[in-house]
Amino acid sequence: MQFNFRPTFPGAQSYISDTLIDNVLAVFDIWIRRVGPNSGKLVIMFMQLGAKLPLYAFKRVNKIVGEKGLIALDYIEPSIAFLDSLLLGEWEDRMQRGIFRYDVTACETKVIPGEYGFIAQLNEGRHLKKRPTEFRVDKVLQPFDGNKFNFTKVGQEEVLFQFEASDEDNETQFFPNAPIDVENSPSVVAINVSPIEYGHVLLIPWILECLPQRIDRVSFLLALYMAAEAGNPYFRLGYNSLGAFATINHLHFQAYYLAMPFPIEKAPIREITTLNGGVKISELLNYPVRGLVFEGGNTLEDLSNAVSDSCICLQDNSVPYNVLISESGKRIYPFVIYPFSFSTVVRIIAEISSALLFLHSFKPEKIVHGDLKPENILLDSNLNCKLCDFRICRLMPGETLRCPSFRRTVPDSDYWWFCFQEIMHDPQVAADGFTYEGDALRGWLENGRETSPMTNLRLDHLHLTPNHALRLAIQDWLCKVSNKVAYNE
Repeated sequence: MQFNFRPTFPGAQSYISDTLIDNVLAVFDIWIRRVGPNSGKLVIMFMQLGAKLPLYAFKRVNKIVGEKGLIALDYIEPSIAFLDSLLLGEWEDRMQRGIFRYDVTACETKVIPGEYGFIAQLNEGRHLKKRPTEFRVDKVLQPFDGNKFNFTKVGQEEVLFQFEASDEDNETQFFPNAPIDVENSPSVVAINVSPIEYGHVLLIPWILECLPQRIDRVSFLLALYMAAEAGNPYFRLGYNSLGAFATINHLHFQAYYLAMPFPIEKAPIREITTLNGGVKISELLNYPVRGLVFEGGNTLEDLSNAVSDSCICLQDNSVPYNVLISESGKRIYPFVIYPFSFSTVVRIIAEISSALLFLHSFKPEKIVHGDLKPENILLDSNLNCKLCDFRICRLMPGETLRCPSFRRTVPDSDYWWFCFQEIMHDPQVAADGFTYEGDALRGWLENGRETSPMTNLRLDHLHLTPNHALRLAIQDWLCKVSNKVAYNE
């Protein structure tokens, strides 16, 4: 892939040196290698000589030295929330130009009656027109892939302005036509073309660095500065990890305006501790998801570091999470929908499904639990799943409850494949989600096969997961059958 940026107009060489052009081409070559041959329109626009974008330079305020000699950043609220006006003005301009895929202001939004007051929105456009997810949702941390959609491929009209720290001796500044510092990769604010709410934008730190979706101290501090600079109580800024609603593996934060508080902002809390930097940490009480509340701090950086360190811990352990920044950066809510790694969640789901299939495969009458809910699913100290409370269970004739048959023969083999049709001794879950007899499955794999015995599709991996729930259910059933036989004798 070659691009010719050599100026061809008369007298061009007298204005632009060969050294400058060579430097530009060298930087561009680095970007092409990073994002791949499918690099998008934005990269090409940025690399054009003289390319400019509006620049909002926020004030990186007085430096102070902490107890350990570390440089921290004090924070003073801006007297005029110019960022708020700039963002809304640019967003309205893109709306008038028809850049969005639908009119989000026409979507019906209401508060659902009940204890928590969750907010519901009927947004058919986002469901039908949103960019599809192009990565597997099985790991929180995944490498950046330039062949998939990323923000270097958005149109120039989607980018609103650059968002960078001002020079040390300067105040907050705005430059309507600022040169783009390609070599240092600008952080930009762009519209979300499939918005959730009014003013929905994306903060994309160092866009040309092509960073994967993961939080670190520096990127989160940038996001916190944006929330503080906006100075609008209705402006919320958030982050979704992979596996927690992020659909693009290119580092970005979401932000938009909402005229009512989120339910999590109204949830009762209980203080846990206060860190050395003055950051107070509380936990959410009586709320459907587990989460913390961070607030206070001697400096904005103290607050940012405390939150980002907790996020780093979650993502390093492959736990999907979300973060909400509210009250202009004064309160931050990191929370998790389920506090387990992906592999643990998949195993729990597989164990519950296997236990139900085992019950539904009883002969001559199948067992229907009838009251499956979180309270009836127990986890032991090893996170093994157990199904309990069969008080309202009922027996169903075989012809009433249809269960799929998983028995099949294995081509070119001298053994049968049994799944839920014969008693298993060592049930194991494969990558296809089905449970097999361990010895038979290992024999299948040891013969060089890397496909699913059920679907014939290639397995994503060859690791086996013991199905403890099914094994325990089989043992309980065998015990009951044995006792019944002994009683009859």
